Amino acid sequence: MEKLAVEGPEAFHKLYRMEYSKFQKLCDIISPKFLVNDEMSRCRIGKDAITVEIMLHCLLRWLGGGSYLDMRPSAGISPAKFYSCIYKCIDAILDSEALACKFRSTTKELDEAAQCFQLLSFQAAIKGCVACADGYLLQIKVPASSETGNVKGYFSGH
Repeated sequence: MEKLAVEGPEAFHKLYRMEYSKFQKLCDIISPKFLVNDEMSRCRIGKDAITVEIMLHCLLRWLGGGSYLDMRPSAGISPAKFYSCIYKCIDAILDSEALACKFRSTTKELDEAAQCFQLLSFQAAIKGCVACADGYLLQIKVPASSETGNVKGYFSGH
């Protein structure tokens, strides 16, 4: 991770889709969930324990569309351990209080959020949106055929 960070912020960002400093912060947040004794790991399997950085490396690359076939050799882990790391890391993120979604609860907070979304949208087109987790589902009214003219043939390929 550090070698990649030395190549420049754009190299790390391209690979992990986040800044190195944010990666480190995420590692710090989830690391208390992974209490591993390196000495016991060396006794049991002859290697150091898998670090939080390696687990997060596997998770981010996998979520970004990578295959365990590409990441496993650089992480030095078996396929079973790769998937174990993925699920442990996901659980640590989901269980983290610091990373939990905090939803607005008062009318004033909801109104402020809606106003912010409206100001950010093109020509203030988005009204009433108070949160956005993974895109925005905009409810639209399908126009009646009397409102659109003859568009039926256009959409059916005629």
